[in-house]
Amino acid sequence: MNINQLISPSVPTLLNDDSGSRALELMEDNKLSQLPLIAEDNYVALIQEKEVLEWPDSEAHIANTAHAATRPAILSGAHPFEAKISTILIDNKAPWRRKIGGQIEMNYRRAPFFDEVYPLVENVLACQADYLSQLNVAATRAVCSFLEIPTELVTDISKFAALELELSQSESNLNMLYRRLQHIEDDKTIRILEICKKEGAGVYINPIGGQALYQKPIFTQNGIDLFFIQSQAEAYPQRSHQFVGSLSIIDVLMNCGKSGTQHLLTQYQLI
Repeated sequence: MNINQLISPSVPTLLNDDSGSRALELMEDNKLSQLPLIAEDNYVALIQEKEVLEWPDSEAHIANTAHAATRPAILSGAHPFEAKISTILIDNKAPWRRKIGGQIEMNYRRAPFFDEVYPLVENVLACQADYLSQLNVAATRAVCSFLEIPTELVTDISKFAALELELSQSESNLNMLYRRLQHIEDDKTIRILEICKKEGAGVYINPIGGQALYQKPIFTQNGIDLFFIQSQAEAYPQRSHQFVGSLSIIDVLMNCGKSGTQHLLTQYQLI
């Protein structure tokens, strides 16, 4: 389903030139608490009633307010889940850095390692990035540097363009090799095998959830040892009464600090 199919014709849309009061009026008339914001052929964001009510000037144009701070603009003819992360733009006109930084500070200022970790958060938020992928890379590199993780991070995938082209061609030599001779039908498996071979990797380690996707015998017959990493990290102290797992690295760092997080990273086994 495309974006233009997701937005019903009966639902009014907002433009950047509309004011906050106009948005509230439309919401009231249509008994809605949010309306889509459209710019040319792009769906930009959902403008929510509670956000508009917090604006200091309800007559201000939407374009001049902090709307859609980190939400992507997606072409109207595209499926929202088809947007590649490398194409998602950040709205740098909106003060999302200050907003997110303030939320993190409010939630963690009483954490035991706040003073040690918050400068890291500030440095990441200060990173100049036009795309969400660039910000993600900067954040990952910053955390790795902070935790003294020496692993080389490679973000240039241009050398694999030919691989993607071959995967898209059913009669290519690559597909003949894997699909007909080895009876591998999954593009993901073929892609990983080829990347490992091009990088000279004899071992591939995947998150534990990949057990449902990848088969060790297939990797073995291609000269690659496949392992799945299973975390064994124990619960760490939090301000909540009951431990809540699987939160962000920010939560771990704020509550465990640098050395505590480094210890947790050693708690795993390869299956």
